[in-house]
Amino acid sequence: MDTLPKIPRVIAPTRSTAVQVLREAIAQRLLRPGTRLSERQLATTLGISRPTLREALRELEAEGLLERDELGRLIVAQFDSDMALALYEVREVLEGFAAALFAQRATDDEIAELTLTLDSLAEAVAEDDFRRYLLLKDQFYGLLLAGARNPILESLLKSLQWRFRFLRATSLQAPGRLKVSLAEMREIVEAIQRRDALLADQRSRQHIRNAADAMFSVLDKTGTPSSDVPTDGRRVATRQRGGHRLG
Repeated sequence: MDTLPKIPRVIAPTRSTAVQVLREAIAQRLLRPGTRLSERQLATTLGISRPTLREALRELEAEGLLERDELGRLIVAQFDSDMALALYEVREVLEGFAAALFAQRATDDEIAELTLTLDSLAEAVAEDDFRRYLLLKDQFYGLLLAGARNPILESLLKSLQWRFRFLRATSLQAPGRLKVSLAEMREIVEAIQRRDALLADQRSRQHIRNAADAMFSVLDKTGTPSSDVPTDGRRVATRQRGGHRLG
């Protein structure tokens, strides 16, 4: 790794803060898939000791955000299309369920706060502020999980959130996807405002399916064939698609 992107220095030289900064850098694609990581350069850039950095890197490797290449060197994980599809399948079920529970259990104040976050998302789209949109999406789903009041569901989604964030950053690169994503989020919130749990679930699931298609359309531009799209519009993992890397 000859040069590093503009990753911010950590506020405090601890493992947890280093992990958080590196997660954000990966999710926002400041550190792109396949990037080889140099302990010396990262420690200098982040302003932390190498032992502290090693602890942070071990945690990120355990989360699946980092992996080893064929020579055993640490690199930013490269999700292949089969893994991406598996993540989207899980995300569709869990986030649909979360939306349904929120519609049933959230207080009026929590729904109002979710609506305000949607308004902020609209502002980010109007300003074409991609990074702000990503951060606000995190805030939106944080509110959704809190209002769903299911700690097991919250734990499951949080354990996968950084992989989801990487895929989200990829899917939103599809032309026009940012505005379409916002429209889909608005439909989810409208169902929640009506306290229609079934509709909130359905619209959330459709949002995730559309995000998956957008992500694979970005992948297709790298040369991946797009013939494996079934009639219902959902992607399927095939031998032809399997093994293609997302970067």
